Amino acid sequence: MIRSAALQGARLISFCEGALSGYGKAQIGSPDHWRDFDWDRQETALRGMAEVCRQFRIFAVVGAAHRLCGTYPPHNGLYVFADDGKLLTRYDKRSLRA
Repeated sequence: MIRSAALQGARLISFCEGALSGYGKAQIGSPDHWRDFDWDRQETALRGMAEVCRQFRIFAVVGAAHRLCGTYPPHNGLYVFADDGKLLTRYDKRSLRA
């Protein structure tokens, strides 16, 4: 998708929340389910997306979980890659409760 967008002249492509990790209770389940999440696979996917951004000179915003330490569940994050493939920043969504 990144390559296709770049070839059509796009400078930025944005993916939805949880594009790589899943989103919502039906997909994620309880915090205990994160123990089995394939963090290496997600990291490989993020590195690959960064490389495609570099190759095709396009920015990307990618939704993926961000692992925290200990027993805390991960944050729902957005990774922002520059057109040189470098990670510009990561935004972690906060849980808003009434």
